[in-house]
Amino acid sequence: MNRFMSIAAAIGINIGLMMPVDSQANVDVTVKESSQQSAQDDWYLHMDIAALRKSLLGKKLESEQSDGQKIIDEFFGKELSERVEYISVRGQLDKDDTKTLLIQGKFDEPALQKLLHSKMKDIGFKTLSNSKVLKAEEKDIEQYVERTIKTLEEKKLINSEDGEKVNITIDKDDNDISTIYLGYKSNNILVFSESAAVVEQWLTSSKQWQPQNNSQVFEVVVDIQKSLMHGGVNIDSDSQNFEFESISASQLSQLSATYSENNGNIDIEVGLKTDSYETASQIEAVVRGLVALKMLSSAAPEANQLLRSMIFERNNDSLRLVLSGPIQSFEALSKELD
Repeated sequence: MNRFMSIAAAIGINIGLMMPVDSQANVDVTVKESSQQSAQDDWYLHMDIAALRKSLLGKKLESEQSDGQKIIDEFFGKELSERVEYISVRGQLDKDDTKTLLIQGKFDEPALQKLLHSKMKDIGFKTLSNSKVLKAEEKDIEQYVERTIKTLEEKKLINSEDGEKVNITIDKDDNDISTIYLGYKSNNILVFSESAAVVEQWLTSSKQWQPQNNSQVFEVVVDIQKSLMHGGVNIDSDSQNFEFESISASQLSQLSATYSENNGNIDIEVGLKTDSYETASQIEAVVRGLVALKMLSSAAPEANQLLRSMIFERNNDSLRLVLSGPIQSFEALSKELD
């Protein structure tokens, strides 16, 4: 992922998890929201930002927020960040690995529209000739980030207690794309991509991106109907980089996951699509063995209780694993896995 998309994705996630709750936000998810994918997309991650703000996870992160919150406020503007409702990141697994970031919010008000366009201009986006597509050079975006941090440091808003300054370091890649493109699908939908053609396609298509719509669903094993966050990836059968125990990429075609909350508990599901019933059975046996070994070595009762409650559901060539419990149990398990 190039540097801007790395920053944008990170900020996008934090907008949803760290911003104050809008009391009017609609957090009901009635259908399989936006696992919508164009045909060439191999992976996606979708977040219901309005729901995440009110979630256990969101409240926990909000209580632990540090300088990152202030950087977000300064970078995008608090008024805009609070209006974000959905964020979706998607891409392909080919050598170009083109990524696209979609943001939907409530930006209809004239004052917010003016602020939104002004912010994008400040970040470095300029309109291409004879096109509605805007582009920004990576160096201009990085300079904007640096100015944002410098401003906050001068205001003494993000210095740590020991006086250290905040630094953002992103690994450079010789193959990084140096330009990012932007299009306004509507007043409420922003499309960022590493490809101008992808943005142009979104702008000229009559199809609207509706996260709460069930059409063109990226088929996943997990239940995404009430999820706050879900994603999936199609695994190339020729991939040489994937192997799980004795399972190869040719036997496992898809991995998907979802995060939801129910009656004060966290629910995490992981779904696997395999080439046969036998492969699904083999993976279940391997996972059960790993869980049993972890329980023997764990000293945390909460973590063991969570692992003991793991549910396995097999349906022909598909396997679904479900973990459900209080957030404290997941914290204990996370510490055990570190």
